[in-house]
Amino acid sequence: MDVVLGIDVGGSTTKVVGLRRDGSVLSMLRVKAEDPLTSLYGALGNYLTGNGLSLEDVRRIALTGVGASYADGDIFRLPTVRVDEFSASGAGALALSGQDAALVASMGTGTAFLWAERGKRVEHLCGSGIGGGTLGGLCKKLAGMERFGTIKGLAAQGDLSRVDLTIKDLTRNPAVTLDPTLTAANYGNLADDATPADLAAGAVNLVLQAIVFLMKDGSVWTVGSNEFGQIGNKQNDDSYKTAATVATEFGPSKQVDGIVNIGAGDGHTMALTASGVIYAWGRNNNHQLGNIDIGHENYMRFEVPREVMGNRDELEYTAEEEEEN
Repeated sequence: MDVVLGIDVGGSTTKVVGLRRDGSVLSMLRVKAEDPLTSLYGALGNYLTGNGLSLEDVRRIALTGVGASYADGDIFRLPTVRVDEFSASGAGALALSGQDAALVASMGTGTAFLWAERGKRVEHLCGSGIGGGTLGGLCKKLAGMERFGTIKGLAAQGDLSRVDLTIKDLTRNPAVTLDPTLTAANYGNLADDATPADLAAGAVNLVLQAIVFLMKDGSVWTVGSNEFGQIGNKQNDDSYKTAATVATEFGPSKQVDGIVNIGAGDGHTMALTASGVIYAWGRNNNHQLGNIDIGHENYMRFEVPREVMGNRDELEYTAEEEEEN
């Protein structure tokens, strides 16, 4: 067998993927990284054994990740190349998404925001210390677990209202520009008897809430949790690690004009156009998307943006009128 191995030696996990000569994926493996070199060689040995491979089956190894700097020379005398992490993340995001250009949110132990364009150097825009390492560390201390799959299952049973403080918890009359369900303070409403499931839900909300980007050209990109369709690209995947463009059809047979403002709530997203039309998508269990398609067969969740009834001036007038009353 002729296989190329890609190994990402991260700060908290090491990932291995094998590609056959035709470009198809052989399999993937993720192991916890206690020490860069130990996890690198341990993961490599585990991967070879698990897939029935020998060193002779490996044509080349490509190393990336922060821990790759600790490995000198060729690995087991196999031709070894090193790719900087930003270039690897950017190229991988374009390959997986099929995009020619993308704003990439690469969430590993922390999170890096990148601009990737085919044929050009990947640009690092900014970063955050909040990422997968944050989620694992918090849940290990708060709920006694750190495996993402286990955390996800536990968090689904939790009640976020017993952990986080929202805008509507603070005021009866929030500003027009603020969605009442927006998180005002993570863990700011922590109940004394909050369960491990509640705590896990709070940690997931803190780290994985959808991130929304408004580009200079007026397009909207989203990344992160898609549990309620808040990514807005008509797909059912639970989460997106690579930024995806929001569906361009905002409602039946409509094309959106330039977006000038955006906002993200607890499971839903909203966008304001230059002409004053507001669109919303995602979670609608409390009708937070506005008076849209109540008769729709699945009105509690919208995976594509829908127009909110009324324009911006009407909505602002209504809000001011209610405030006066």
